[in-house]
Amino acid sequence: MKNLTVNKFSLFLITVFLIIAYIYREQCVDIVFLEYLKHYFFDIGRVEGVAYQIQFVNEGVQGKHCYFTLNEKYFDVYENRYLYITYFPRTARVIFNQLIIFLIVSFVLLRKKRVMHDFKSINFQFLVVAILGLVISIFSINRTINSFESSFMLYLFVVFSILKCFILFQYLEHNKFHLTLLLLSCFPFISTGFGIPWLFDFFIYYTLFSIINAKKYKKENLLLLVLISLALSLIYPTMNSPSIEMQIANEEFKFEEVSNFNEISQQRNTFLETEDLVYLSESQFEDQIGNEVFNFSRYLKDVKYPGRYMYLISIFPDIQYHIPALIWYFALIVLFFNIFQYLKTEKLSNLVPYIENSAKLLIFYQLISIFLGINTFFNSFSNFLFSLSRNAELITFGINQTWRGIASHYEMFSNLQLISFCFFLLTYFLTRKNIYLIFTLVSIYSTFLSQSRWNTLLVFILLFVLLINSYRQFPKQIILLFIFSIFVIQNIPVFEREEPFFIYQDGIETQYKHDQSYSLGFIEPLTDRLNRTLPWKMFASGYEPNIVSLSFGHGPAGYLNIVKNSETMITSGPHSSLILILNKFGLFGVSVSLIIAYLFVKESYKKLHIKYFIYLMFTSLLMISLEIKTDSLLLMDGVAVFFFNLFVLKLFQKIAIEINSNRN
Repeated sequence: MKNLTVNKFSLFLITVFLIIAYIYREQCVDIVFLEYLKHYFFDIGRVEGVAYQIQFVNEGVQGKHCYFTLNEKYFDVYENRYLYITYFPRTARVIFNQLIIFLIVSFVLLRKKRVMHDFKSINFQFLVVAILGLVISIFSINRTINSFESSFMLYLFVVFSILKCFILFQYLEHNKFHLTLLLLSCFPFISTGFGIPWLFDFFIYYTLFSIINAKKYKKENLLLLVLISLALSLIYPTMNSPSIEMQIANEEFKFEEVSNFNEISQQRNTFLETEDLVYLSESQFEDQIGNEVFNFSRYLKDVKYPGRYMYLISIFPDIQYHIPALIWYFALIVLFFNIFQYLKTEKLSNLVPYIENSAKLLIFYQLISIFLGINTFFNSFSNFLFSLSRNAELITFGINQTWRGIASHYEMFSNLQLISFCFFLLTYFLTRKNIYLIFTLVSIYSTFLSQSRWNTLLVFILLFVLLINSYRQFPKQIILLFIFSIFVIQNIPVFEREEPFFIYQDGIETQYKHDQSYSLGFIEPLTDRLNRTLPWKMFASGYEPNIVSLSFGHGPAGYLNIVKNSETMITSGPHSSLILILNKFGLFGVSVSLIIAYLFVKESYKKLHIKYFIYLMFTSLLMISLEIKTDSLLLMDGVAVFFFNLFVLKLFQKIAIEINSNRN
């Protein structure tokens, strides 16, 4: 008897049938999605330009399990919008969210495999990795202000985490080129209910599976240097443990013995301010003092930071709060190295199918962003539906002067669009398929929509380079790209924006602009054009290292040290990955980065004709400029975007080297 198999289409039909049967059995009516579609497409009296929005509630007027049913609907004539009040309790939302992302990731990674296939392949190695990964994941979650609110949430996390481990286990058995994993991590999947990226424990498992096969890393000196830099960055946090915050939370700090709170607030092992210490000393919290300390950690200089930090900014100076960031950096470094090794050893012809599949995945970033930017109904609950940190941003020219799509920050979004533009172009060059030229047009459109002036300029510079280098080979394609770009930019204004980086105190702007102690020297005219003078001067005022932190950094999650010491209330990061590397990993980390850059240039010069070498170096400088002026390393998906940029440069180099060798 043949083994019973279930293909993707059959599974889809079964799922649809079960949903319809469930709705019929529970006698659920007024499904909100059907109501929206009916009103949008078939209501003759529909008001033009109306906004449709959805809001979830925990109590319903129908059956207990009639989720997504309409509780109430009303039209706000003043705001010109329909609001749908929909029953979908929090617990059900968490389960639904986890399930949807799990199915998406499973489909992407195991698209050609039989569903739920090869359970017999589970071995002792899988069990060890699953158990160890769970321990590390739960430890990391508990080292943030997020924690499991109930035993059920913990059990739910464990179930889905083990399923992730199994999916990854199956994927690694059949794939050697892991570019898809890198692109998945560029999507801002924030797990609703747990406060962590959906892929966090996923990549813990990936790292553990990679370490098991550690023999292939033995002679990789460059990887060793990077990991040493990562490890040495823990020295400074270790020296500052336990922090004043942890001492207070553990009731080891005696307020009655302290007289000078101002002096204590200046110590390196605390982010608490003088007024925080005074408040804690004068209040009676009994068993709640730990919670109060955590609440104070959410603010520094009256500015709230948890929306940006996720796992990459330590809320306390202690080493344990740097561990989650360490894990994320370590995992992405291992992933990138594995991708790099396969890229280096395989011919381009063998890589093309992987690159095509990756391009088909990446285009959804642009398409989802644009769709949610114009559809108010799905946008209103996009953070839940697509597991985002917050709702996607609507495209509203004249109201918003930038657009971030589904990303958490517009500059990182814009950078990814430009990198995607280059990646789609390279994919088209390798395949000659027009679909990837269309993908390129979409990425140009999304880049311009972000209204990043620098990235808009880079698109035209790269097109000009393309024109000079490849006009004879692709004349029609290049002309099309130019015409499309000019047409789009005529309809998408790139606004002049006010300074977005600081909340100014009286006279602070004048101080930063004219005080010579914060001078950036001969590069200041350039930084003025890049709109980076003030954030880099902020870093100059807040960066106060000792010999240890100067050498090895303030830790993988270091950042609030800059905020603490700065003379202004910062509303944004220092906007430079190079600066962040210096702050997090010290001069040693910067040196390792420069060594990597030197080896890239050396290899290119050795293997390329001077013409191709110049093109490669010029393009590489343009792409690296994205990292010099953007602090993407502060964001979890930003780290993936950073490494994706490096991958595109390595791919460009490999293509140039193969073309050069073929012509010789």
